[in-house]
Amino acid sequence: MGGLEGSLIHTVLVRRGLTRNAVLPVSPVLLMRSREYVDGLTAYRYNGPSVGPESERAVSDWLRVFLKAVDIAVTQAEAFATSLHDLRTRWEHDVAVRRREQNLRATPRSDSAVSRILETLQNIPYLPPPTL
Repeated sequence: MGGLEGSLIHTVLVRRGLTRNAVLPVSPVLLMRSREYVDGLTAYRYNGPSVGPESERAVSDWLRVFLKAVDIAVTQAEAFATSLHDLRTRWEHDVAVRRREQNLRATPRSDSAVSRILETLQNIPYLPPPTL
């Protein structure tokens, strides 16, 4: 599955209001389940009348594959969001412990470099010095 398919999937999900601030990893899930993906697309490419039980079965087969991938992607995205939250909590705890060891208040000022780093680090995993 290429980038175009992933972009189309994301665009449809956003336009339908199903996602707002996230890109679901549907494409990687379909890639990891490539056999089911190919089988679903093959069923969808059914060659016959566009209306009737065979065409409905073809669409249903594809939707079953796609919706399973979406379900897995949502589960993975939720797990990732939880792990990011846990990581941020651990960072804040570690900063507080270190600051207490230095006889400083546990929470840095909101305009301090430490606070800016904590706010930015998850969005930009590499922070060159000029961004601080």
